[in-house]
Amino acid sequence: MRLVGKAHVSEKFIPTTKTMIWFDIKQLEKELIAGNLSEKEGLNYLIANMILFSAIPYLASNRYQNPWLTFIQFAVDLLITVALVRATFRINTNGDNNHYFKRFLGLSFVTTVRLVVYLLIALIPVEIIIRFVEKTNSIDKNVNDIFMLLLEIGTGITYYFMLTKSFRRINEKGQ
Repeated sequence: MRLVGKAHVSEKFIPTTKTMIWFDIKQLEKELIAGNLSEKEGLNYLIANMILFSAIPYLASNRYQNPWLTFIQFAVDLLITVALVRATFRINTNGDNNHYFKRFLGLSFVTTVRLVVYLLIALIPVEIIIRFVEKTNSIDKNVNDIFMLLLEIGTGITYYFMLTKSFRRINEKGQ
């Protein structure tokens, strides 16, 4: 038991991770040099970074005519991002528990490149058809927006499964 304020609190209810450093880069550098950040704290920085990178495109963009579609896309992107980082961290922790950040950065880069190539191959004919149909004015803008939304959500889900599958393969081979 430890005294916290005026109450005695069991040690298991006191968080052991430090709070994230949000602005003081020199303090973060000192913590990193001293080796004071755990993998779990590194995970928190990764999740925060991924959330920022997911949110930034939506701050300056009006992708859809309907603002609800933008909100839905943003919410789904955040959900996939957080779920992806947590799932890969859990897979790695339950496996050999080594080199998470090196694996995440390397595998996510290659997965992104592969997914972009696959999408280009699949979507070039689709884009040609969409452009042709748009020229004839026979497609409703909302239908096009919903199609693009579903395509982006599908891409995010595909990315999630591709990356988590790679993490599973690494951890199966490493044990």
